[in-house]
Amino acid sequence: MQMIPPDPTERVPVLGEADIRAAARTIVEAGRVDHLGDLVEEVRFADDGERFDVPALDFLADYWERHRTRPDGGRGPLARDVDALALRSILGSVLLLDALDDGLDARYRVYGTHVADRAGRDWTGFTVADMTQRVLPPLSLFFRASYKAVHNVGRPLFTRHRAPEWLLIARWERLVVPLFDETGACCRFLVAIVPCDQRDFTAEQQEAMQRRLYSAAPAPAGDGTER
Repeated sequence: MQMIPPDPTERVPVLGEADIRAAARTIVEAGRVDHLGDLVEEVRFADDGERFDVPALDFLADYWERHRTRPDGGRGPLARDVDALALRSILGSVLLLDALDDGLDARYRVYGTHVADRAGRDWTGFTVADMTQRVLPPLSLFFRASYKAVHNVGRPLFTRHRAPEWLLIARWERLVVPLFDETGACCRFLVAIVPCDQRDFTAEQQEAMQRRLYSAAPAPAGDGTER
């Protein structure tokens, strides 16, 4: 079956701030995912000291646990103290994002090479709104609300979701952990994300995916949020 990417010129309604905040509250208060779309399989806050079967996620969970206790009594690891060398074994699977607008959006500072290879492009410099509005409209609320939930609560969040059928990777798992500034505010997100299932694409299907991903790419600036 040939999987046709969506029309890159099709306009997708932007998310409202109230929608993102409400969805984040539902994640925090009820742990529900039904409001996030059919492609979302699991969203939950990780337990203290939880271990994961996926090595990259387990490594990041352990890293966060080891650095969450600070001499000054702060909420968790300081963003300024994150050591790339300490993460070198999983760097290809790591995303680092700056929190924007009270956690309603975020901008990719680092987009791991392994993730970019499997996802089809590097989104460094773009916002989550840029990326989801362009290629993942059915998952826009899921991505935006999950980051907002982490921003609000300050705890690691595990997610599993399926990708639209026109993308090579069929399913992703990720762990999102918050990083803080000196005031105790969540200012960045550190993410380990790995592909779980890959579709058997022909060369033609992969070329169509690449054209969709790179056609009419937005300037990495807008936030895609309606107020």
